[in-house]
Amino acid sequence: MNADLKAARLESASTIEFSYQSAARAIAILDRPAARIQIDGAAAALVRAGPNTIFLPRGQHIVTLSIESASPVMEKRFLEKFIDYVALFASGSR
Repeated sequence: MNADLKAARLESASTIEFSYQSAARAIAILDRPAARIQIDGAAAALVRAGPNTIFLPRGQHIVTLSIESASPVMEKRFLEKFIDYVALFASGSR
């Protein structure tokens, strides 16, 4: 993501919620395609920049993102990557 990640949490094995702030349109690169998105609590259209990449609006927003289902092994890998990603941002490293 090319924005300032403010917070992130896992809602389920296939749904994450995060908040970010960006002066320009943000880009989020995912490990698999997104299925649904809510921005600030409202359903929104997925604006894709590629199969696993989405555009997000500028400003400060809370995003709930559901990704396409995968096998239990892939779900575990997603959880591990997500935890590593959040830890990296919490430490201030990028």
